[in-house]
Amino acid sequence: MRASAAAAIALYGLTLFAQEPPVLLRDLRIYGGTDETAPPILQLPSEEAPLEAPGYPFVTLELDVESPLPPALLARLVHCRPDWQESQNVFLAFGLAGTTLFSWESAPAPSSFYTYRGRLRLPNAQLSVPYAGNWKVLLYDARAPTTPLAEARFFAVKPAAECRVTVYADLYTASPGVSPAAVTVEAWVRPLSARRTDRRLHTVVFYRNHRWCEPYVVTQDARIADTRQLYSTGYRSSISGMLPAGKLFRVEQLPAQNEYRVLDLSNPAQFPPGAAQPIRLPMADLRRRGNFWEFADDGALRSAHLPPHLQDYIPVEFILDPEGAPPSAQELFLVGSFNHWCPSAQWQLAWDEQEGVYRLRQLLRRGRHNYLYATGRLNADTRQVEALDFTEWEGNTTAARHTFFAFVYYLEPDFGGYDALIAVGAASIYGPLRR
Repeated sequence: MRASAAAAIALYGLTLFAQEPPVLLRDLRIYGGTDETAPPILQLPSEEAPLEAPGYPFVTLELDVESPLPPALLARLVHCRPDWQESQNVFLAFGLAGTTLFSWESAPAPSSFYTYRGRLRLPNAQLSVPYAGNWKVLLYDARAPTTPLAEARFFAVKPAAECRVTVYADLYTASPGVSPAAVTVEAWVRPLSARRTDRRLHTVVFYRNHRWCEPYVVTQDARIADTRQLYSTGYRSSISGMLPAGKLFRVEQLPAQNEYRVLDLSNPAQFPPGAAQPIRLPMADLRRRGNFWEFADDGALRSAHLPPHLQDYIPVEFILDPEGAPPSAQELFLVGSFNHWCPSAQWQLAWDEQEGVYRLRQLLRRGRHNYLYATGRLNADTRQVEALDFTEWEGNTTAARHTFFAFVYYLEPDFGGYDALIAVGAASIYGPLRR
């Protein structure tokens, strides 16, 4: 189960690049404040309007490494457009030399898969976040800061507009045997300053909470990449209204999906520390038709409740039983909080012809995870999973409590022009998000 140190591990918002011993990154995640379940949204001070928007005074980068000593890492920031392409604006890079203010703690004694856990707070005494927008955190070996070892992503919002998100129940044209339950999501946006022009308020990007690898882009800016190829059904979008009354950004007829499956690895009797061989889950997973037994955690990993000696990793074997049905015509992927909701080749299930089930062995951080099974297609050139679909194995139901976030971008004319994040809104089908 030990991953090759020369292999690249792809995570959305979190990408571990090829690396050489003696440092091996096991996991990397980023979240708001000190709450591991919070979205990675940094709220910057706003002179324009003291609005209360979803966000935190800092974000926390957390990583686990296998290394003889705490590694000397350097973190640098890069500003990005709404589609995460780097802004290529020299004005935005001025003064961002980097930071080395990581705090390290030793792994618990029984842990076989990592030796140190590090945390980095952003901004900090060495590194500020001066501009609103999307930001990449690139991690380097401080002794040779040329090739990044890993990447994480967060949002920095400087509130300057109202954003009200509404989620409606809807229908779409589903495959035979699949419920047509869908949702339509819209964001009403109105800047609080009359000086902001209509044309510059150009993009809203919708995400399900914690699923930052699945953007639904609504834009009138030709620079922003289309993301419809990521989904098997695509999606429709529209923009209506104009300033100063407000603009309505809308994404229509998204498959509602199902409430998340839950895997709780907290029990040390069932999942003992230091296990060398993959532990097969007590029961195989089965196909769902939109049914579920319990509400999950809105896509988050919960591990903070565990005592220090159980902050470790567990090798696990997943079994998905189609109950006699033939294997899917599509490739099948496991997607969840353990891989930051980013499907990849490393998380593709293999068909066991002899037993008639799907199998996957992976190393998981101990805690309470949320996950789903998805069909898709692995692009041989980009190594990105496209044509994602969660309906074949999970079904659809509008009872699922998924929170949708809307990120609102405005083209600021200062500093050569850049895409600033000026508002964030969130809601589920049960109503707006309340902090």
